[in-house]
Amino acid sequence: MLLFSAIIGSAAVAFPDYRQALVYALVAVLVGAVVLWQFLRISELQTENTGLKRRPQTPPPEPGWDEVLNVKLVLEDGDWKATSSFKVEAGKAIRVTAVAPKRFVLHLATDVVDDAPIRKRKFQSVERTPEAMQVTRTFEVAKAGTYAIVLAPAGISTFRADVKVERESEPITSSF
Repeated sequence: MLLFSAIIGSAAVAFPDYRQALVYALVAVLVGAVVLWQFLRISELQTENTGLKRRPQTPPPEPGWDEVLNVKLVLEDGDWKATSSFKVEAGKAIRVTAVAPKRFVLHLATDVVDDAPIRKRKFQSVERTPEAMQVTRTFEVAKAGTYAIVLAPAGISTFRADVKVERESEPITSSF
């Protein structure tokens, strides 16, 4: 680009009668270069965005963990949603992974009543995470019981969240 500008400048000095036309040509080439650069950059960003959409939302299970739940929740109008219930024994660990495009708070909860009218819906939070868009948290369950994962959105917009619950698997022992 610098070389082209130097050539146009030299031509303007060599041919003073065409100076105005050469300046117009220089401006047109500069504007065209900026438009072309923006077009290429937009194409590059679209490709990058497509690559991000193809990434798996939740990681595959690791050895030592058994999948209990893997669900998509739709959070609407600022209302919380709960997964289906699952039983956990005392002293066992569960690992919860939740991913969403908006911020939420994840609760390990008991006594979930989510099929009642909105004002009568409730849950008892045992533990909670700070607001996040992606959470992987291991909960050590102190008391045996029936639990559920509750996601409460930080705002009022509608979005989908992927939630995966895994239970620590029992080690396989063999006796000889």
